[in-house]
Parts: sequence; C-alpha cells; structure tokens
Amino acid sequence: MSTPELSTGALASLKKEPIIFKAYSWIGNNSYNKDTNPQGIVNAGIAANKTITPLLVDKLNSLAKVIDSDLEYNSPYGGPELRSEIASIFNRHFSPAAPVIPDDIVVTNGCTTAIEMLAFATCEPGDRILIPTPCYAALDSDMSARPQARATMVEMPLEETMSVSQIAHFERAIVEIAARDERAKMLFLMSPHNPLGVSYPKPVLRAFLEFASRHNLFVVIDEIYALSVF
Repeated sequence: MSTPELSTGALASLKKEPIIFKAYSWIGNNSYNKDTNPQGIVNAGIAANKTITPLLVDKLNSLAKVIDSDLEYNSPYGGPELRSEIASIFNRHFSPAAPVIPDDIVVTNGCTTAIEMLAFATCEPGDRILIPTPCYAALDSDMSARPQARATMVEMPLEETMSVSQIAHFERAIVEIAARDERAKMLFLMSPHNPLGVSYPKPVLRAFLEFASRHNLFVVIDEIYALSVF
C-alpha cells in the first residue's frame, strides 16, 4: 500500500527549519525566572517589554468575561465589537487621513498570520518581496513557508536606514531582479522599525511610496509597535 505524500509546499518547508524557531525552542526549555530558574536564559532578541507583564496579566484577568456569542461562529474577519474597538484605536491615536471604520479591519491571530495571508494574497510563488535590512528574523519563513514568496533583503549601510538615500539600493535591487527574469511584487516595511526601534521620517515614507508607485509594488507596513515609541 502506498503512503500519501504531503504537498510540495509542506515538503519544502520541512527541508529547512528557520534558525529563529530553533532558538525559541532552546530558550523555552531554559527561560530565566528569578525564583525558579535564576540561571536561565534572558532573550534579548525580541521586542517584548517584560516590565509591564504583571500589569497586563492583572488587566486581562480583570476583563475576562465570556458571553454566549463568544462560543458561536462569527464573522471570519473578526467579531464586530472587536473590529469596532480596533478602528477606534486607530482613529484616536494615529490621525489617519480618512477615518478607519470596522469594515477596514481584518483580525488575525498574530502578525505571522497577517503577513502570511498578505503574501499569499498578493504574490505568486517565486515573487520577490523587498525588505530593508536589518529586519525581523522570521519574515523569511512567514512569507515563504506557504505563500512561497521570496523575502529579498535589501542591504545598505546602517547610517542610511532612516535616510531617503536608501532608495538607490532598492532601485538597484529592482534592476537585479529584472535581470534574472524575476518579479518584485511587494515592498515590506516595519515602522516603528524592528530591530532599530525608531519610526521612518515622513520624507522617507514618501520616498518609499513613490518608489513603489514607479514599480507597481504593493506596500505593506507593519506598525505593531506603533504605541511603544516614546
């Protein structure tokens, strides 16, 4: 009797476990705790503010309230109350050019899922996604494991990462991709930047958008740390 095979995409993803996944497993088995494991590992490689953990735990526990509708099927885009609250956060804190409404919001169970879905929705297998370096280490696996897009790191001197001059490096990347008869489909940015922790100045964002317009690229901006900049 023959054994059914996994899909081509699944088999490809098994060939190489992202190093960041290995690191999380290693750290998870020996995490620092001042009482139970004082010799454990402190993970300095993620942008997680541990100082507010007790406040968050207390706050979330105080809000926990399950109602009947929470146990039923709901909108695949997220519950209407949740999307309404998220829209109000955007309108309150981010001064959008046009008011954000609940229908503008799609809720996922984390950034990894959102990035994967966006790559799947915008890219064909093999399409390139341009990302300025340095960058969040898991983007490659987020974009390639199932969407099969190719995260393409655009390298530049560190002093140019918040400068309009970096656009020249992206123009060069576009030329190199076209020379290989490949296609760039998306420009992916993180603002506030991970790992640099600063937001792109307005002239730099404008230059990025003009670059994307010239080359017909989708633009995705990950703003998960938008309320963590002081």
